[in-house]
Amino acid sequence: MKTSGRIAFVIVGLAVLCTVSCSPDSAASPEKTEKVTIKASVSATACRPGEPVLVTIRIQSSDARLRSGPDLDQGLPGFQVVGRSDSTSIQILNGSEAETRELGLTLLARTSGDWKIGPFKVVSESGKVYTSNTLAIRVDPDGPGARNAKAAEDAPTLIQPDRPAVYDQTDI
Repeated sequence: MKTSGRIAFVIVGLAVLCTVSCSPDSAASPEKTEKVTIKASVSATACRPGEPVLVTIRIQSSDARLRSGPDLDQGLPGFQVVGRSDSTSIQILNGSEAETRELGLTLLARTSGDWKIGPFKVVSESGKVYTSNTLAIRVDPDGPGARNAKAAEDAPTLIQPDRPAVYDQTDI
């Protein structure tokens, strides 16, 4: 009887120990807090109609899963989407997961004006909404690069029939 009592005591003790140490809510496993940042950037804040502009959305998350990404088809007035890119990097260090995702949009400026793009939003699995900054882009026909483009159009050229290349001619 003494042996069976000891065995029962050991089994009950192991069951209690396993319940305490294997429980996901135990103090042995600290609770992870999600961290998400979303930032939008643009290659140029001013351009001319017909020039491309690259918009990059960078999402960094740590110990968080995203339920939905940014809506890249939201209204982009004054621009046409001509290219997209997507890159994801995942790092796992000491049990913590960090993910960086970069989304790129190549936009072609169509209409002159001062335009606002964004903000872009992502939603985590816990339901939290994270919002990026808003971008401002000025599309101006006389904007940056306009003077250089006109100067290049007006540059005199010399074409020599025996040479297939085009050379710039300068007045002396």
